[in-house]
Amino acid sequence: MEQLPAPTPRLTQSLSLQQCEDHRRSIGIEVEIILDGYWQTMPGPQMKAAILADWMDELEDWHIDQIRWALRAWRGRNPSKKPNPAHITQILKNERGRAHVAGPTQAKPLFAIDRPVRRIGIAG
Repeated sequence: MEQLPAPTPRLTQSLSLQQCEDHRRSIGIEVEIILDGYWQTMPGPQMKAAILADWMDELEDWHIDQIRWALRAWRGRNPSKKPNPAHITQILKNERGRAHVAGPTQAKPLFAIDRPVRRIGIAG
């Protein structure tokens, strides 16, 4: 019987502390880019930092290009509804599941289950 992959890629398990910090910073930038179009009023610096930390905590195990794709997919489908981390995580898990079902020959390379971890340039 085939074993199902983990629901998330568990990326941070294979990163050094510095790579993880760089990756989280990249997530914060991508999230901030998307959220900027939804703010009615900008939160103060402490609240903004807390909001971005929440996003980073939720998304840190995903590859940055997957996160960017999911954020843009959300924005394209929901231009007037601000996302929260669970919305984006659900998109990511759905695509990962589709990739698993499709198999290696038909899956989007972006969501390949056996995708290698990039050790250099993880931030971008």
